[in-house]
Amino acid sequence: MVILHAQVTKAAMGMALAVALAGCASGGTASSSRNPGLVALPDVPDALIRMQHGSCPPERCPVYQVSIFLDGTFVYDGLTDVAQIGRRRGRLSPERLNDLLSNIEAIGFLDRPEACCVCATTDGSHLTVVEYHPGVAQKIVVHDERCGSAPLAITALEAAIARETAVERWVRPMATTAESEPRRPDEPLTSPALDP
Repeated sequence: MVILHAQVTKAAMGMALAVALAGCASGGTASSSRNPGLVALPDVPDALIRMQHGSCPPERCPVYQVSIFLDGTFVYDGLTDVAQIGRRRGRLSPERLNDLLSNIEAIGFLDRPEACCVCATTDGSHLTVVEYHPGVAQKIVVHDERCGSAPLAITALEAAIARETAVERWVRPMATTAESEPRRPDEPLTSPALDP
């Protein structure tokens, strides 16, 4: 837990400097009218890390978010075109949360421009938004999944967040076996991805 606290404190100081110098912490792009799915997702102001996957008109894409908190708990909110609509909860081990925070630091997430991963040649309808809130500062990076010039590190971070929280079980339809049947919302999580 000491490592986690030190990383968050270091990240908060770096974030405050980055925001002061770059002025890049705003949600304007993320709430684009071209992506109504992002606008419809609930606000989770206390989250340390939040990843939102928006709609992709005129196609059908999963609209959901996963919010991770400093104590390792996380909340999934599924809105449309997902296997589980509504709210689900889980918990990351301190090691897994530290891994995510280390990944954020290693890729220079705090130093990336907000729209680093959006191309002028796309219509902005296939957006994933990753937010990082260490302390009072915030950093938001908007990624258009169809932008070929977006840094691979951002895609890798999104995959790491999805993997560590195991959201695929709620996003993608599951096979119909006794082991993979959807859980009731009040059922505890027992996934090996969550309990080391």
